[in-house]
Amino acid sequence: MKRSNHYEAAFEHLLRERALPYVAVDEAKRALLANTQLKSFDFVLYLPERRNLLIDVKGRKAAGGKRRWSFDPWVNRSDLEALATWQEVFGDGFRAAFAFAFWLSDLDQVGLFETFTFRERYYRFYVVYLDDYRPYLRQRSDRWDTVTIPREVFGRLAFEFDELLRCPPANKKL
Repeated sequence: MKRSNHYEAAFEHLLRERALPYVAVDEAKRALLANTQLKSFDFVLYLPERRNLLIDVKGRKAAGGKRRWSFDPWVNRSDLEALATWQEVFGDGFRAAFAFAFWLSDLDQVGLFETFTFRERYYRFYVVYLDDYRPYLRQRSDRWDTVTIPREVFGRLAFEFDELLRCPPANKKL
């Protein structure tokens, strides 16, 4: 599937490069659930011996500076509610998550982080589970109906995408 959104295209390329089984969801077609159109998420990611993930990619341009980067984890309330509904529909074998794709546009700062390169752009991917995100919600913009969580909370809850591949399955003993 050709994706025009560079954040989603980069995330899909990451999945392919890691040889992970996934299904890309066609965003052009909204699903009908109980006679209501429901916004689609972006990917179903199949993780062997783990709960599969329903991923909604959120692309953000990271604000950079000489000493630090700012990663703002905001989402539209409608995206959050739709993803929660999908998690309920798919059931116990699936877990909903946001994958924040941060584009690091300041090339002088790229060397500070391990990055993923796609089409000459540099990205960092962080995952936060929907059920972890929701308790910390606060309104970001009434006008745009966006919500966020405090950055320090995001720093505790979110993990780099590749951690999914390094962590043992939850039901396995170490």
